Amino acid sequence: MLGEIGMPEGTQDLTNILEVADLSVSFEGIQPLRGLSFSVARGASLAVIGPNGAGKTVLFRAIIGAIPFGGSVRWALRMPALAMFRKSWTSIAMFQSPRSIS
Repeated sequence: MLGEIGMPEGTQDLTNILEVADLSVSFEGIQPLRGLSFSVARGASLAVIGPNGAGKTVLFRAIIGAIPFGGSVRWALRMPALAMFRKSWTSIAMFQSPRSIS
């Protein structure tokens, strides 16, 4: 099952720059993302945090269309998601959660 990446109709007046609906990813018998839905408003910040293996990188790869997924990803900008991702990579940061060593 492949998801859809596109732009919502009537993007001239959108308040959300990204809308993700029912996003699911599975591979090798693992389903790191299941039924994830969220939106990012224009001018807002979004943090994706979690332990190693929680699916953060899988989420980013899915929303830029780098891996197959179920559900839909809609960008409000008029350029392909992957090109936008490459242009804006400097504004995306990924941090691993700290581990305590006992």
